[in-house]
Formats: sequence, C-alpha cells, structure tokens
Amino acid sequence: MKISFWGVRGSIPSPPSTQEIKSKIKRILRGASGVDLEDRAAVDDFVDSLPPLLAGVAGGNSACV
Repeated sequence: MKISFWGVRGSIPSPPSTQEIKSKIKRILRGASGVDLEDRAAVDDFVDSLPPLLAGVAGGNSACV
C-alpha cells in the first residue's frame, strides 16, 4: 500500500515557547484597546477578527493515518 500526502511538510515536533505565547498574548491585548471586554459579543467579534497566526498556532503538528 502506498499513501501520498500532498501539501504537508511533515512533523515539526516543537510547540511554541513560553516567550512566543506571551508575545502573542501581548499583541492580542494591545489590539483589544477600545473593545468593551464586559460585552461578550464584542469580545467574540474581536477574537473572530484576529488573524490566524494570533488566533491559533502554526506548526508542531504531525500528519496521522
């Protein structure tokens, strides 16, 4: 049996460092100025508007079968 994975880059077994996570949190909080943090809908809208690299993580995943 031969299996091909297209568009994958393989395993990158390196989760983000603590410093990278802290930096991401700081960028998000700086971007939240003017957002009413008591308003759940406003918070949801703000989080939904974050770019993918701030809203999640890239790399560190393995393709599994």
